[in-house]
Order: sequence, then C-alpha cells, then structure tokens
Amino acid sequence: MLKNQGLLTLSKKLINNDEWIVREAVAYGLGLAYIGERNKEAIELIKKLLKDKENRVRESAIIALGLLFHQTGEETTFAHILRKNFPEKKPQLITKTIIYLAACLTSRDPIKALFEGINIPVIDKEARVWIELSLMRLATMQFAFIVNFINLQGQITDEDILEMFKYHLNRDETHAKSAVLIHIARAFQKTNDEIITNIVKPVLDQKDFFVKKYATLALSIIHQGSGNEKLAKELLEHKDNEVKSTAILGTGIIFQQQYKRVLKLLQPYFESSDELERRVSLISTGLAFHGDSKRVLRVISTFLEEKDPYLLSGALIALGLASSRPGLINLSVLYGIAFGPFFPDMFLIYI
Repeated sequence: MLKNQGLLTLSKKLINNDEWIVREAVAYGLGLAYIGERNKEAIELIKKLLKDKENRVRESAIIALGLLFHQTGEETTFAHILRKNFPEKKPQLITKTIIYLAACLTSRDPIKALFEGINIPVIDKEARVWIELSLMRLATMQFAFIVNFINLQGQITDEDILEMFKYHLNRDETHAKSAVLIHIARAFQKTNDEIITNIVKPVLDQKDFFVKKYATLALSIIHQGSGNEKLAKELLEHKDNEVKSTAILGTGIIFQQQYKRVLKLLQPYFESSDELERRVSLISTGLAFHGDSKRVLRVISTFLEEKDPYLLSGALIALGLASSRPGLINLSVLYGIAFGPFFPDMFLIYI
C-alpha cells in the first residue's frame, strides 16, 4: 500500500536506533499499519526485532507479529516464525502471556481463542495454568455477567439493569469490574448515553489502578467520535493521575476525525515536561486520525525527525495507527504501547 511505504522506509532506518523505545515503536507501528496484511517486508523487519537485546522490544515484536497475522487463521505460521526467530527458550511468564495473546489475535475468532485456548509450543504447563487463572477468570466473569443479563431480559426493568451495573462496578473483585466495563464499552459504544456515563464516572474515584484506566477508556468509547469537549476536559483535568494519563489516549477516541478540535486539546502535551505524556499525546493523535495517514503526516512529520525518543516513538505509532484499516483494535495492546506494562487480558473494540 502506497500510503505505508514511508513507514517501511522509516522502519528500516530506525530499526537499529540506540534507544530501545524507538525500536519498540518500529515494531508497533509496523504491526498497526499492516494489521492482517502479512506484509513480507514488515515480517522480515519484525524477525530482526524478535532477536533484539532488549526484552521490551522483543515483546513488542511478538505483539506486532500477532497484528500482522490478525484474524488470518494462521496460528501455525505465527508459531513457526516465533520458534525460528525468538531466542528465549525459557521466557518469563509475562512474556508467555504476551505470546498467548498475540497468538489469539491471529485466530479468525480472537475472543473464542481467548476463551477456549490456543496451542502454541512455547506455552508450557506452568504458564498455561497462570494464563488461565488470569485470562479465563476475566472471560468467565464476562460470560457470567452477559448470560445473566440476557436471561433476565424481559423480566426486569431498565432501572434493574442499571442497578445491576452499579452493583458489579462496586464489588471488590477487580476482574468482575473490568469485565463489566468492557461489556459496557462494547454495548454502548458511540451512544453518548448519559445515564451509563453517570454510572461509570464514580469508578474513576476507586482505588484499583486498572479499573480506573478501564473506566476512562470505557467513557471515551461510549462517546467515541462525539467531540464531547466537556467530558474530555473533565477526564484530562481529573484529580487522579492515572485517569489523567489514560484520558490523553481517550481524547483521540472522543475526537475521532475531528482534527482541529483534537489538536487544540492535544498539542500542549506535545511539549509536556513529562516524557510519557509527550509520547501518548502523539499516539492519541494517531487514534483521532485513524485511516487518514496523509493528514496525520502533516501534523507529525517534524516529530519523525526528532532526537527525543519519546516524541519519535509516539510519531511512529501514530503513523501506524493512521495508516491502518478500520477494524478490531485491542485496547489492551494499545494501552501497553502507550504506557506499559502490557494488560493481562483483552479489550477488543471496533475503532
């Protein structure tokens, strides 16, 4: 694809950059730009990154490889490339989890693969038990909640359903709250539903690190493309730093395809003293410009020549996002790209 040739050229130039965060961004940018396309040049570059000296870069290359084979049903090809090019014979459990999730992305039905398991050679018995405890627990919570929701339809009022949401979002169980937030985000995506918004907002003040971030992303997805400036500013100015940092990413979702308005909010972060804010603001720009690589290039072109590794890495990922086709985006992967560490579950949403 002509629009992605610039990214390939940049990737070849930057694949040996001294900064690991830039090499990591090369992998993510390629995976996002060529999602599901099995691009041969991109695969060859990812093979090199699978052998990188830095663990974070190797892990990003695993995710990128999963994205390149996204929903192709070529789990065997993914496993073969990994076996031939990934040097770690006994990877850590978190790395095995990343391999498992990346492999699920290659399945024609990623969510089914997540629930039912997928056969990847590097996942040994110990890792599989650990993965099942973390992943399947969330999956079970989601299924239990949704099945309960479906079974009760026609028997309960809308008020009862809202009370059910409130009940689960105030439980002590992190997985239960995460599952409900994922379900709410999917069910109410782009609806701008104020009642649901008011149910999710109090979760922002809870203590759990991941739940607050999921709530911020859920609110952004409920108002995806709405240009709701009041909500965006409320999240960006929230008293909690975890909410504020995630809100930078969420701003690109709220203002999708609204270029002037999103840049007005994000541009101050391009010059932030916080290095991660600089990086995430550019990634968020890529989300807002999703599918419009020419327009995003006009905004980020100067950052592609940056010596600042955080701006350069953010610009590479932004270009990858803007170059990718619309489809299922794993926000768990995207969140990991933005901040790290990688989320131990899947938050698949159509962007």
